Amino acid sequence: AVWQQCHADLLRQTTNDHSRAIVGQLTFESFNETTHTLIIQVQSSDVYKFLERPEVVQSVLSPTLTKHFGKDVTLKYRLMEADNPKPQGQPT
Repeated sequence: AVWQQCHADLLRQTTNDHSRAIVGQLTFESFNETTHTLIIQVQSSDVYKFLERPEVVQSVLSPTLTKHFGKDVTLKYRLMEADNPKPQGQPT
């Protein structure tokens, strides 16, 4: 339920078709309430690179994730294009 609200907010904040297509592909994997770690699945390293651009992190990801998951949230990505997907990413 929290992810669905967060994802809807992320989609509302994206301003062009390219960004909306990328954000629309994001898939919730898990949220650890103890460590405040959110893992979302991304389809490619290009999506990961787009999401980690400073303007995307500062204006869209950080404020929205903080609103829904708390100020201590750490975002990690699971890259699904690899044969052995593994989390990667940095705190937002």
